[in-house]
Amino acid sequence: MRRFVLGFVVGMLALPVAAFITAWQGYLPALANTDPPGWERAFSQMALNAYVVRHAPHLSNPMQPTDENLLAG
Repeated sequence: MRRFVLGFVVGMLALPVAAFITAWQGYLPALANTDPPGWERAFSQMALNAYVVRHAPHLSNPMQPTDENLLAG
């Protein structure tokens, strides 16, 4: 059991340490004139949606979607 826990901890630390070393050595791109990768765009969109759902006021629409209101709009 002890070896399993040790292996789990080492495995969980390996990815962040590798990412830190990669960034520290200057291998991560830092260009401001390129599009972000798809995973970064998806992550930021997910974070934005979660923030809006949590912090936006929950208001009801004052105009009911009747035929008259829709034609007038």
